[in-house]
Amino acid sequence: MNTLSELLEFLKNPRLERDCDSTFYTRAVKCVQLLLTCFAISFLISFAIGALYQTKLIENQYHAFDTIKDLPSSTILVLVAIIAPIVEETVFRAPLVLFKKPYFFKIAFYSLALIFGYVHLFNYDINHQILLFSPILVAPQILLGLIFGFVRVRFGLLWAMAMHAAYNGLLVSLFLFASNAIQ
Repeated sequence: MNTLSELLEFLKNPRLERDCDSTFYTRAVKCVQLLLTCFAISFLISFAIGALYQTKLIENQYHAFDTIKDLPSSTILVLVAIIAPIVEETVFRAPLVLFKKPYFFKIAFYSLALIFGYVHLFNYDINHQILLFSPILVAPQILLGLIFGFVRVRFGLLWAMAMHAAYNGLLVSLFLFASNAIQ
């Protein structure tokens, strides 16, 4: 079964079932494939979000990144690519193993992914427009939460942290590179 099929099968019926048969190499390959999926999802949804801004349905110009963008690049990378993934994975994915009964695990899995997504709503200056379009604005984070949750359950918490760190690190590195190129 390929990685995306395995993910989709898991998301249909999430179970607390670790993959003990995979080698480090197999897990690394699967995580890279899932990381590419994360980027594709975020890229596609960003078009919808961009359209909301272009049509002035959302006129919010503030984003939490604005509060740290003037820090040194190394500090931004440490905050976004190391500290945030460790904290977020500890809070939103580590507790998954506490839910042993399948029914409660499924509820916890989906609830934690939704909460993870909606916590990112605080990246915006919350107003009625942000609340109205919140399902679209946090859709990438909810979907990432589901994927990171899959990785956490199947491979372990450190794999989820590493994948989250790689995702954030690559995005922020691209942003910093583009920002420096413009100046």
